Amino acid sequence: TVGVSGLEGKCALVTGSTKHTGYAIAETLLRAGVSVGVNGRNPEDVRTAAAALKSQAATGAVVVEAPGDISCPEDVQKIFAAVVERLGSLDILVNNACHQGLGYEFLDLPVDEWDAVIGVNLRGLFLCTQNAARLMIQRGGGAIVNIGSNTAQRAIRHRTAYITTKGGIDAATRSLALDLAPYSIRVNCILAGYIHTSRWDVLPAEILERRRSCIPLGLEAEGTDIANAVVFLASSASRRITGASLVVDAGAGVQLLSASEEAAGSFLYTDRSDAAERNKGG
Repeated sequence: TVGVSGLEGKCALVTGSTKHTGYAIAETLLRAGVSVGVNGRNPEDVRTAAAALKSQAATGAVVVEAPGDISCPEDVQKIFAAVVERLGSLDILVNNACHQGLGYEFLDLPVDEWDAVIGVNLRGLFLCTQNAARLMIQRGGGAIVNIGSNTAQRAIRHRTAYITTKGGIDAATRSLALDLAPYSIRVNCILAGYIHTSRWDVLPAEILERRRSCIPLGLEAEGTDIANAVVFLASSASRRITGASLVVDAGAGVQLLSASEEAAGSFLYTDRSDAAERNKGG
């Protein structure tokens, strides 16, 4: 865990935290002394994750099972009731739960699928943030961290619903930061790029190589990289930061082309004499 202050004894809810990045966020917060509500749609998955996370918690940190579908208002009420019953209130919300919106090109995208992606990624964020903010006001403030994506700024193909929501999360972060600032509630966003999960472990070597060729640092982020950014944005180390988007994508968003594409397209010249001649041509 990154070295930060002011987290011990705090209470958090991490949506979509039974596996992958959400699990890493919950684990990292627990190790920092934060009590965490673990959320997912499947109660059995929540139970399994919570049991595993308890062994990682710092002394005094509590793990709370908070199952429910965040796109459903009634479920959200139950999620927050479970957290409040065990923890008393809430200091930190991490809006991590995500519908990936995979499997459709735009012209074939069913409206039900569109609604499902919007439901989790935006409706769920709205419902959870509203409930969390009301609790945080009672505590005199808090921190909300939204997990977005670098696709909010640079699109990829066949993911229109997902990318639309990630753009919405980026914009909502700024709007929420303004509306909640009078209550000392900070709202920030992490724009993540590729994140290594168990899905990567079964990818063919050529696909791994292709993906990593687009990453200037050579390797995709781990869940702990996102988690450490969350810890920073939730802590007093970022007490004057709100409405910001922190990019964690190993440099993917700063380049126009990968190194292999630049070389193939003759954008990169290693022969100085050849480059000098080309430069003369304007």
